[in-house]
Amino acid sequence: MKPAPYLIGRIADPTIALIFGISSYYLYERNTGRPENYKLNNLLREKYLK
Repeated sequence: MKPAPYLIGRIADPTIALIFGISSYYLYERNTGRPENYKLNNLLREKYLK
């Protein structure tokens, strides 16, 4: 069976997918008006920097 072709490259495809996913979630958070303490940056900071 022939492996699936890459659109850009083996490393670039997952990297671009992460960038698109993170940026779209950031836009979702900004548009929905979540409270400041419940945004993704603050929640990750509380979990991993304490």
